[in-house]
Amino acid sequence: MAEFGVVSRVIGNYVEVELTRSEACKHCNACVPSLTDKTMILRAENACHAKAGDRVRIEVQQNGFLAAVCLLYVVPAIVFFLLIVLFSLLHWNEWLVLGCALAGVAVTYLLLHRFVPKLNQKRFSPVAEEILP
Repeated sequence: MAEFGVVSRVIGNYVEVELTRSEACKHCNACVPSLTDKTMILRAENACHAKAGDRVRIEVQQNGFLAAVCLLYVVPAIVFFLLIVLFSLLHWNEWLVLGCALAGVAVTYLLLHRFVPKLNQKRFSPVAEEILP
């Protein structure tokens, strides 16, 4: 999934890129929304050594995007379903089952937040790959 934008500033090995919001990334929330809903600021790895004012192509690997979606939505949904089934088999009160399952999902999110940064971040991070004319 490629996007195009202008580098607004360089921060070490990363750049902040101002992009025009496309329909594909409208609800992703991986960026910082600006005052207008049509532009956004995205932090990306500076693989092409761009400088402020350069127009760049931003790439997010598709397999990284799908893995992130799986980690953020599918894994907690599976944990929720399994905890509902497990606690229901123990013949607990429905409200207690729901509360414990929701607590289990919260713990799952905390564990994901703790351990996902230790995984390969390149799969999940946008990269400024090319300076455009």
